[in-house]
Amino acid sequence: QKAVLRRLSVFAGAFSFDSAVAVCEDDVSADPYDAIDELVLKSLITIDTGTDIARYRLLEVTRAYALEKLKDAGELVAASRSHAQHVCSVFERLEADSPLYGAAWDAGRARWMDDIQLAVQASFCTLSDPGLGMRLLGATASVWYQRSLMDEYRTRAEEALEKAGDPAEQPAATLMRLWYSLVLCYWYTRGPGPDMARAARRTFDLARRSRSVDFERLALWGLWQERNGSGDYAEALGLAREYAALTPPGTEPEAAIMGGRMMQWSLHLVGEQASSREEATMALSLIRRIDHRHVLGRYQLDPHAATNAALARALWLRGFPAEALAVAAQAVQSARSAQHALTLCFALFNQCTVLLWCGRWADLDRQADALIEVSTVLRLGLWKGWGQTFKDAYAYGAQCVVVPQWRNPICSLLQIEVMATVSDELLDEEALVRAEA
Repeated sequence: QKAVLRRLSVFAGAFSFDSAVAVCEDDVSADPYDAIDELVLKSLITIDTGTDIARYRLLEVTRAYALEKLKDAGELVAASRSHAQHVCSVFERLEADSPLYGAAWDAGRARWMDDIQLAVQASFCTLSDPGLGMRLLGATASVWYQRSLMDEYRTRAEEALEKAGDPAEQPAATLMRLWYSLVLCYWYTRGPGPDMARAARRTFDLARRSRSVDFERLALWGLWQERNGSGDYAEALGLAREYAALTPPGTEPEAAIMGGRMMQWSLHLVGEQASSREEATMALSLIRRIDHRHVLGRYQLDPHAATNAALARALWLRGFPAEALAVAAQAVQSARSAQHALTLCFALFNQCTVLLWCGRWADLDRQADALIEVSTVLRLGLWKGWGQTFKDAYAYGAQCVVVPQWRNPICSLLQIEVMATVSDELLDEEALVRAEA
């Protein structure tokens, strides 16, 4: 019982009976089952039976005491390795069992976050095993993104790649997951740039060599997003078409939805608003056929909210401002219901654009504040920059104040183009040349 109690102190939070056994059985000579039951009877382990699977937990005082005993017994390294490998195996199984684009999200995965962070930390420090850290980060990426912890994930992933040594010694699947996850990290925390392009290209090359169509699509999404951010909308449209070609009609609806969203946004940016709306309509039709409430495209956005958010801009440009405002508001509400910060940022960004174009200054000021608040808490530099851009647009439009340093280096060239719609005083010559082209 003492040995089991020491071992269970490696859990940062609640754990299942199976997880308890997994971290104990490799180093406890006696059967751990009876020991766990006895510890529950002694109230050294608490149990919550109010969920589908009973959850066990050590009270903080008990855990601190047992953790000290674990260190004193010289068992910390072994216990930390068992814990990290168990977390890794749990999520590798979940990744294998879930569709690549639409793993169902549930509170059960969210409960693992503390243990994931602890296991990753142990892999670098206690265990000095960056390879295990890479496996953990690759397998658990969905949890970090659902919790909108991109900045922390980016730091850990870069550390793992730096310390892991020769990449050829690592499994291709692990490297692909890690590089693609970095694509998203760079996009949401730093915006488009060389780091994002490099990560997307690494993902694409690994996918081609491994003949992984799934990751080839994911890499194309990253390259497409980087080209959009760099203002090369024509090349981005070509990448969107290349993505769509990898998903034959009638197959893989989640991938088809992503392809539709990419075509919708690219056509919007090259000025084909009618075609953009058609793509949005088809994507929304596909979304209605699946239970999108529990599906977030792979580490991406709620598809229903994101499609409507982008549609609002096209509606305004087509001459339907009232409908654009309504659809934009609906997208924000859907994003709040999904309780997903990245989706909310994207929806607020599009809503602020429509509010700006409609001259709804007070509403623009309020929603820009909301965008800044969400993005600041989660350290999402891209969206915080956009929030400040809309505040500067409000200052000019409502108060006739030109903000001298309104450009944010994290934002994409689309920021310059949006500000050019506020006034000729804010028009950038390069943006004008690009628009005429």
